[in-house]
Amino acid sequence: MQTNQMKRSISDYFSKASASKERERPEPPTSPEAREEPHQSDAEDAGENSGTDRASAPVPVASTSAEPPKKKTKTYSFQDSWLTHKDFKEWLRITTKDDKIIMHCLYCRAHPGLAGSTTFVSGHTLYKRESLVKHFGSQAHNKCKNRYNGPQQGSSTIQVAFERQAVGQQAEVEAELVKKFNTAYMVGKEELPFTKFRPLLELQKKNGLNLNKTYRNDIACAKFLQTISDSLREKTADRIAASTFMSFMIDGDTDVSIKECEIVYARILEDGKPTNVLVGHVEVEHAHAQGMSESF
Repeated sequence: MQTNQMKRSISDYFSKASASKERERPEPPTSPEAREEPHQSDAEDAGENSGTDRASAPVPVASTSAEPPKKKTKTYSFQDSWLTHKDFKEWLRITTKDDKIIMHCLYCRAHPGLAGSTTFVSGHTLYKRESLVKHFGSQAHNKCKNRYNGPQQGSSTIQVAFERQAVGQQAEVEAELVKKFNTAYMVGKEELPFTKFRPLLELQKKNGLNLNKTYRNDIACAKFLQTISDSLREKTADRIAASTFMSFMIDGDTDVSIKECEIVYARILEDGKPTNVLVGHVEVEHAHAQGMSESF
C-alpha cells in the first residue's frame, strides 16, 4: 500500500515538472511579414469600425507634367503719324466701320485691275508698319501710282499739260501773296502809313525778289491787314472759349493820335498755366466808368 502511494507521488512529480518546462520554452521567432499581418488586419478592422469612410476618399496625385506658360499676344493699333509720313501720306486713306479703322490705298482703289489681290483695295486692318512699307515698295502699287498720276482715259495730253501748268501758276501766286502779306503785317506792326507798302515791295524786288505788279498799292495793304486782323481775332476767341477759367484786365492807353483808349487783356489757363492774351484796343470818349461801360 505504501509502495503504490510512493509510485503515484513520483509519477505526479515528473508530470508537473514536464508541464512547467513546456510553459517556460520560448516561442519560435516569426518573419517580418508574419509580424505585419496582424497590424494590417488591425488597421482594416479599425477602418471598418471608424465613423468616416476613409477608403472612399480620393487620394491626390501630383501632376507629373507642368503646364507650359501662355504666350502673350501683342496687340497693334493704328498710328496717326502714318497719315503724315513722307512715304504714306500721298496714298494712305482711312475709313471707319463699327468703330474700327480700315486702311485703303488711293492709287490701288482707283485701278483695282492693276492692284492685284492686295487688301489695300477692299480694306486693310492689320495695323503694322511693315505692311505699309511692303505695299509702298510693291510693283503693283507703283503701277497704280503711275496710272493715277498719268493722263486719264478720255483726256488729251494737251489738257493734262494745261492742268499741270495751272497748278504750277497757282502755287507761284500763293507764294507771292505770302510775301506781300508779310510786308503788310510789318507795316501795321510798325505803325507805318499804308503808302509805304509800295516802296517796300519795290525795295524787295530790287534786292532780287521776283514780284509781279498786282496788289502793290495802299488799298491792297489795307485789305491784307484786315484779313490778318480777322484771322488773329478768330484764333484769340477760340483760345478764350477753350479756357475753363478766365478774367479780364483793363488799363488806360493812348494811340498815336493821343486819343483816350483802353487796352483789354484776358487772363486764361492754357495747359495748367496762366496766360495773358491781348483782346483788343478800344477807343473811349471818357476814361471814367460810365464812358468805359458805354464803349464795351
